[in-house]
Amino acid sequence: STLRELMKDLQIDSMFILSAMGDISQCTINHRIFQGTNDFTLLSLNGNLNEDNFSLTISILDNEKSSIHGGKLT
Repeated sequence: STLRELMKDLQIDSMFILSAMGDISQCTINHRIFQGTNDFTLLSLNGNLNEDNFSLTISILDNEKSSIHGGKLT
């Protein structure tokens, strides 16, 4: 599910993320899609969301290429 779906399920208008980490299979950073056969490691995720707008910053480790990417989650 998406974060917006989570907000709807919880019936909240806004929320913030202080920190997150773990494994993800795909994401879009600065309008660039990251997906592949190997998962990415989520190094950080923080920001805020409301019904009209969201501003989240993310950094990931590409396990296949051993490179770090970061920016605005789009």
